[in-house]
Amino acid sequence: MPGRKGFTLVEVLVTALVLSLFLGAAYSMFFGGQKVAGKAAWLQYVVTDLRKAEMVITKAIEATSYPTTLLPSDMYDAGGRDQATIGPNATKFYVHIPQGLGRKTAADILGANNGISMYMPRALPERQKFSTAENRSGILGWNIFKLETSPDNPTQGTLVWEERETTYATVAPNYAEALAAAPMTAPLKRREILVRNVDWIEIQAENIGHKPQKITIVISAAYPREPRTTRQGTSAAVPNVGITTSP
Repeated sequence: MPGRKGFTLVEVLVTALVLSLFLGAAYSMFFGGQKVAGKAAWLQYVVTDLRKAEMVITKAIEATSYPTTLLPSDMYDAGGRDQATIGPNATKFYVHIPQGLGRKTAADILGANNGISMYMPRALPERQKFSTAENRSGILGWNIFKLETSPDNPTQGTLVWEERETTYATVAPNYAEALAAAPMTAPLKRREILVRNVDWIEIQAENIGHKPQKITIVISAAYPREPRTTRQGTSAAVPNVGITTSP
């Protein structure tokens, strides 16, 4: 009406359009910034996790050893007397890679052998027939590395490290050479998550058998919201025991 102040329909529509464009840009900036921040936080913690896993796996491989019985004038080692005379149960105390060598996806590992990727022994020798103060039972520990399903993405895994440990005491005539192994039922000493969002694990060894050989492990983790964003960590060491791909 003449003399009444107000906005025309065109002005309202133009204002609404400009406001919607502004709100859309603000929305994109906010959630885009959240996405970038989330990825940056993931990269920070996964790099830290991979470095820790490298250290833990390397130390576990380097600490491998056969159970041994020490006597005042003799020694009985589960690995055998030498490279030519291998102990009857030596294979039980090798580095075990039940999934086999090569690259395995998280789904492959989770689908077999209870998700166990690798396990290995470490032992403190027992001492017999010394003085009462010097005699002691042996300690047999196991470092076990396995995948569990990731809570962030069912196609990924979470790498878990378990330490299991028990004592042992052997008897003549074979002493530690006849010792049995039960790594999965030994009492749990420690359990720790090493790496989240594991996409694949690759394990390579220069040779399989009784002679210690270099083992290389590569772990790849992928950002669950953007699988193209990945980070890898590598561990490499020579064990003091043999290597087998048997469960």
